[in-house]
Amino acid sequence: MLPSVWLVFGGTILLFAMGRDTVPLAAWIAPVFLLRFARTVRGRYVALGGLALGLAWLFQFRGMVPLPFWAVLVSAIPTGVLGFLPYATDRWLRPRAAGFASTLIFPCAVAGWEFCLGSFSPYGSWCSYGYSQYGNLPLMQVSAVTGLYGISFLVTWLGSAVNWALEHDFDWRRIRRGTVVFLGVQAGVYLGGSARLLLDGPRAGYVRVAGIAGDGQDRLLARSEVEAKAGARLVLWAEGAAQVNRSDEPALIQKGADLARRNRIYLGMGLLSSDQGQSKPYRNKLVQIGPNGDILFDYWKSRPVPGPEKNMCETNGNPMRFADTPMGRVGAFICFDMDFPGLVRQAGQDHADLVIVPSNDWEAIDPWHTQMAVFRAVENGFNLLRDVGHGRSIATDYMGRSLAETDNVTKANQTIVAYLPTHGVGTIYGTVGDLFAWLCLAALVPLGILGRRRK
Repeated sequence: MLPSVWLVFGGTILLFAMGRDTVPLAAWIAPVFLLRFARTVRGRYVALGGLALGLAWLFQFRGMVPLPFWAVLVSAIPTGVLGFLPYATDRWLRPRAAGFASTLIFPCAVAGWEFCLGSFSPYGSWCSYGYSQYGNLPLMQVSAVTGLYGISFLVTWLGSAVNWALEHDFDWRRIRRGTVVFLGVQAGVYLGGSARLLLDGPRAGYVRVAGIAGDGQDRLLARSEVEAKAGARLVLWAEGAAQVNRSDEPALIQKGADLARRNRIYLGMGLLSSDQGQSKPYRNKLVQIGPNGDILFDYWKSRPVPGPEKNMCETNGNPMRFADTPMGRVGAFICFDMDFPGLVRQAGQDHADLVIVPSNDWEAIDPWHTQMAVFRAVENGFNLLRDVGHGRSIATDYMGRSLAETDNVTKANQTIVAYLPTHGVGTIYGTVGDLFAWLCLAALVPLGILGRRRK
């Protein structure tokens, strides 16, 4: 079959592999065809693969990137090139007389490149194949060991395994051993994830929490009081729900402190504090009040979104902040911070039980952005409350199981209420970090040497 046919098939399926119209199965299938294209096309036409990935990215993430259209269009070029690098790596390193070990080149390259991009890109981990598998709870559990990149490895491994079998004419005598290994690993991951979901449920108590989307300071305070009287022990305001002049900020915090003391609750106040006399006039922050009315921590958003927010919001580089409470160790991030696995791993290292995340999205990234945050909970073993203005709010346990959801796109200013476990769990990923991704990068060296020698 002509390479152009493989490219058309793969590029079409890739449109639905992630982003606004995600079909989880598409992320498994698209690399089968795109890898076939990369391996069979003549050298001077390889660049067409990068073009296809760039065009697919424009479709997948249309409306999601807060930049002018011309800037988004220009960004598609390097995005496509970077996205095609794992395919080019496979083409260059794979031996012509390939053994089953050669199937590891492509998924190792994918996991390694995603880790590098997630570590250095101003947009974090947005384009990872792993996010396409949201809702596949057994598979998601592997991220507690390998991080998100282990899911990307397993998904894209199918592409190289199928191509390897094709190149051996699907002769069972020649592909039997490799096929058994591939299916055994995939089955083991699913069985292990399923066992964790069945056997490793929360053993501690539960606490009632509530998240409120913003509609004015007075109403935020009033609605917080309502939720407190209904039994919520922690009430969270969405990102920037209360917009306040810097000079008026102490008075508003005092009102929140009085409310928390009066009702014996923990109140997380999402504030957008402004001082128009400064070069960066805004502080996007969360002020966490305890039941005694004292400030437990004051967290500023660490990763403002590139563009207007980054240009206008002041940051102070403070690490994740914690408060030890009767409901466990509570920590916080704000919205876009959750797209950076390396940043959020602080929660796993410091054994957070509950992470509260005031956020504010828009329709184009709903519910993709909320789903991304759930992977951080599984990776690091914490329970999650993500309270979102203009987007999907969610409460999950540490295995990613949704306990409550509301959508502030279809109906504004809804309150999310959930009962969350009071304890999280330690995870391997929280301890060793991105060791799996580093191993994938390191494995390319011996695999590449073997492949080049055979050539």
